[in-house]
Amino acid sequence: MRHNAATEEPRTEMYHPHAQYPLSVGFAPQAMTLVVKGRGSIDALAQPIREQIRALDSSVPVSDVRTMDNVVAGAFSQPRFTTWLLGVFAVVALSLAAIGVFGVVSNSVAQRTHEIGVRLALGAGWSDVMRLVLTDAALLAVTGITVGVIAAAGLTRLLQTLVYGVGTLDPVTFIVVPALLTVVAFVASYLPARRAARVDPQHALRME
Repeated sequence: MRHNAATEEPRTEMYHPHAQYPLSVGFAPQAMTLVVKGRGSIDALAQPIREQIRALDSSVPVSDVRTMDNVVAGAFSQPRFTTWLLGVFAVVALSLAAIGVFGVVSNSVAQRTHEIGVRLALGAGWSDVMRLVLTDAALLAVTGITVGVIAAAGLTRLLQTLVYGVGTLDPVTFIVVPALLTVVAFVASYLPARRAARVDPQHALRME
């Protein structure tokens, strides 16, 4: 069982009578945890349990009465906060990535306006220009995603110690996230591509 924390590896546990080990190492009365399986609300169960303990030893105080769901929720409060914090940073990073891709592609289209005008003047169609810009954006996105996946694979062991239940190579994460980033890169590059396809060839040819 996981004795001290939910994130630790399960280990062998042995139970023994309390009378054989009534004191802790410091020779102070050892705190005990009583686990009761029952049905109904905790308020309905708490009072009979207190009465039974009082009947056995009236000097024993009863405190911190909780359901097992509350105990588990408390054990996962820190990992849950860590996951929420990482999620916020991930959303911010995704937004910055989308803005960055949009800026890079827009700047690339602006620098190639003359080239695009020449292509349009020579007979290139709207779909040809769209394909040209989207292909360059896809190459940029694939390169970035590849580097990101390799870096993420190296950081999974660190995340495994921070977030409970994260595997070394989680297939869902390594499939869904790159697919999501690919969609973001496509959407971010679509507007510059459409703007490039609508460039007036005469205006583009006059640009330096």
